[in-house]
Amino acid sequence: MSDKQFQIGLTMAGAISAGAYTAGVIDYLLFALQCWEDEKTKNSDNEKVVPDHQVVISVISGASAGALTGALAFPLLASGFSRQHPHCTLPRLYDAWVRYPRFIEDAAILNQALLNQNDLEPDQPARSALDSTLLDHIVQKSFCHLDAEQPAKPYIAEKLHLFFSHTNLRGVPYLVRFSGALGTGYPMTLHADRAHFVLEGLGATPAPSAWADSSQHVTLSIKNLHQLNHLTEKDPNWQHYANAALLSGAFPVGLAAINYDIPTLADYQNRRWPLDSGSIMYPLQPELGEEEHFSMSYTGVDGGMLDNEPFELTRWALMKKPPKANARKDTKTNPVDRAVIMVDPFPESGDFPEFDGDNSLLSIIKQLLPTLKNQARCKPDEAIAALDESVFSRYLIAPIRYQSDAKASAQRDEHEQPEPHPIACGLTGGFGGFLHESFRHHDYQLGRLNCYHFLKHHFAMPEAYKVVAEGYQGCADLFRFTDTDAKNKETTFLPVIPLVGDAAQRPSVPEWPRIPVAVVEQFADQAFKRYKTLKSRLIDSSDARITRWYLKLGLKTQDSTIRDMIFYAMLQDLLKRDQLKDWGQAASLTQDERLVLAALATTKYQVRTAEVIAQEVRLPVEKVRAILDNHSGVISGPDISKNGQNYGSYCLRERRLPMTKRLPLIRNINRFFVGGFSHDLAKLKQE
Repeated sequence: MSDKQFQIGLTMAGAISAGAYTAGVIDYLLFALQCWEDEKTKNSDNEKVVPDHQVVISVISGASAGALTGALAFPLLASGFSRQHPHCTLPRLYDAWVRYPRFIEDAAILNQALLNQNDLEPDQPARSALDSTLLDHIVQKSFCHLDAEQPAKPYIAEKLHLFFSHTNLRGVPYLVRFSGALGTGYPMTLHADRAHFVLEGLGATPAPSAWADSSQHVTLSIKNLHQLNHLTEKDPNWQHYANAALLSGAFPVGLAAINYDIPTLADYQNRRWPLDSGSIMYPLQPELGEEEHFSMSYTGVDGGMLDNEPFELTRWALMKKPPKANARKDTKTNPVDRAVIMVDPFPESGDFPEFDGDNSLLSIIKQLLPTLKNQARCKPDEAIAALDESVFSRYLIAPIRYQSDAKASAQRDEHEQPEPHPIACGLTGGFGGFLHESFRHHDYQLGRLNCYHFLKHHFAMPEAYKVVAEGYQGCADLFRFTDTDAKNKETTFLPVIPLVGDAAQRPSVPEWPRIPVAVVEQFADQAFKRYKTLKSRLIDSSDARITRWYLKLGLKTQDSTIRDMIFYAMLQDLLKRDQLKDWGQAASLTQDERLVLAALATTKYQVRTAEVIAQEVRLPVEKVRAILDNHSGVISGPDISKNGQNYGSYCLRERRLPMTKRLPLIRNINRFFVGGFSHDLAKLKQE
């Protein structure tokens, strides 16, 4: 048997509801490793049927939904796999991401939902826009009453390191000291924080980490998790672990911030930083004066705000001799034997914006938050480390979907183009996946299929590389394949993880999910109901009577439009992404038609001109006008807009003012109290 070991570090990015995709990837990855271990028992001295090198997962880092997925998946692995479930091999992970999290409750599944009001206790201030108590219930249902403990897994490290990124709203003070300074130095506050746990008892293979082992952490025993009725029993550190993962996923405002009480001063004094500097030997010391027992507790929110892809933690934990980088090209004395795999449901970047010269106050205000977020996430040191593309130490699994993926036996046409929107949970910034279970189910299955293709065709090394060369000795003919490398040179590869046993069967993905408009109506009604309750709490929380009166009057006048704003914001994204099935001819629309109709569903304008729509969707105005005129069943127009001049104004039929409100007197009264129709005519005239 080969004594060569290949270490894997996983990084899982934030994704909100698209965490269902990440969960599907992890479900299949772990099952593939288990199937390989099962098949190794069939090897004999005379015949090797599968390679025998050892792949070991030794470190996991995650932000937001990625942290929650990692925190759930690996402890649940201790209960073993299900080979009978039709949709997954880790049923509790599937339930946690597909069946339970939703906007509207389903009493047959769980009497909890994100738009419920169980968190709004009497005489207590609201903590979030959504009901976050659902997440606590999911964690408890996932971890408690586990099945009998399984033997330790050889593909998991004896000490499995888990890092969850946090945004620490309190911050930690540090000081940059200067020689000969008149003052004490340059003070700064660090808000990008992390929680660090080590899980023991799940894995069986030693895989020490020079960097992570020496950093302060909390150790958990998997044995203490079994047969729990509640997380606080036997070992309270499991509740700390759950809180740390939930905190990493606490999307600001949307989900409740969490108070994290476990950190001590020693955690920061002994922290190792992923920096090529002396801090490896001399950790940074917080600037807290002489107080030795200073409380380091903090309120935290989504770790993805400041570090949405914490792969630098994984990379450093995998280093043999930090800060020296691991081998990226195989040599006799230094083989490639470890790699970072990042799972990111939203890896695409935004378009580089054209310079428009708009330096108005409103424009600058709109750009500030995205600028701060993007800068906080920028990692030029990691970009420099990744300049050489012909390496085999970092890999990415990201969503890709073809029409043929819905058929397990389909042979993909080499000319088939991937779908523009691969995941169903991508609408409304990632929250839209909570609208319907079919969205999350689709993405979980897509994650499993994408992981299958990744392991079979992409997670591989040249057959001469030492770990796979020794592992596949005697059976390489069954697994090798030829492909082009980063330099477009034809090379023979061997998979790092072979797909054998049950894992060799290609997963299928369901048809692209589409939902009826009635679901969107129900969502808008429930969201508006929660909004009104939150509004009352906001008003009541104000101490000043005049402020309460002003808020009550101002928010009251907006009530009639809020529900429509919620409805049309969701409808617009569903139209763009082809996820409606009974709105007009939604199921048979072309991509251009969906873009044009979605432009009419915008919350910014109720009445649109063909010219402005054409500019937004980047289509000829004649084509836009033809599309609008061809869908008179759902569109009203073109109408006379002003002074008898026809500007080609259109609106959705349900947004058209009734005849009574078109009368001048009633229209003016309506405009005074709730505002008039918003029209993009002014924008057209400006341009």
